[in-house]
Amino acid sequence: MGIRLYGTSYFDLHKNQQYIEYLNTAFKKYGVNNPISRLSDYEYFDILEKTEKQIAKDFGCEDACLFSSGSLACSCVKNYLLSRAENNNEEIFHSSNYHPSWIDKKMKDIKYLKKDKNDIFISNSLNSFYGEKENYMQYAERFNKIAVDVSHTAYIWNHKKEANSKMLFFGSLNKAPSFPAGFVAGSSRDIKEIKKLAEYTTSTPPSVAFAKVFLEMDNIRKEQLEKLKINMKIMDKALKVNRDNPFPIYNMGISDESLYKNFRNSGLDVSYMPYPFEYSYKHLRIVFNSEIAEFELTRLLKFVKNNL
Repeated sequence: MGIRLYGTSYFDLHKNQQYIEYLNTAFKKYGVNNPISRLSDYEYFDILEKTEKQIAKDFGCEDACLFSSGSLACSCVKNYLLSRAENNNEEIFHSSNYHPSWIDKKMKDIKYLKKDKNDIFISNSLNSFYGEKENYMQYAERFNKIAVDVSHTAYIWNHKKEANSKMLFFGSLNKAPSFPAGFVAGSSRDIKEIKKLAEYTTSTPPSVAFAKVFLEMDNIRKEQLEKLKINMKIMDKALKVNRDNPFPIYNMGISDESLYKNFRNSGLDVSYMPYPFEYSYKHLRIVFNSEIAEFELTRLLKFVKNNL
């Protein structure tokens, strides 16, 4: 029997029986999807509004808005910041690990930052190949606005302590929380302006059923997070990994086809993929989730000890 050590369902909620039962009940009441414009007078929009308020609270922000995907949320933030930069004669800088969807000739690499420039900075909360936190808060005082993609770390790391009027948190909720939606959380002023953009006003909102379940699943997310932390603690100790912000990704190397085959032949399905582009080097990674059983961990650690 294979052990899944890939993907981004960090809490394994897609197989959680209670989550599935909640979702089936919500589907029966609200429908599977939400094919309606935000401009319509829809009786269940209050559920989406409650969800936005909850997300804002979870991130320590004044307000938030929801999208049908993380990519759409990212695109909307990007266009908002580009418009702001043009109107205010600002420049946008990015970290080396920013998402490929941010690529734009108007943006400048942070390593070329001039001392007299401190306008807008875009970063990723995580170097997703190594499971290590990006040090974006080191620029908190220098920049007028900081936008951070938290797609991987949402509801795994606590970003509340980083929140202030300068911060914009955005990304996908489809990973750990298993909510197929995107979001942006920030100051009331920022969110008000973002909600004026076409990417928000004319796009189809996320599923109301999923939003309702998201609101009801807070305790289960916390339980799954604690399970995940236990699994990571065991793996960190075995690999002698010492990280200030543990994350369930373990980079095992680049383009090692033979090691990948050894994993697969042993029934260990690991992540092996090029990123961010098709022609990039393939990275071999172990990706943990909350539901890896003790005997599976023992089996994995035995393999790692004998092969690495």
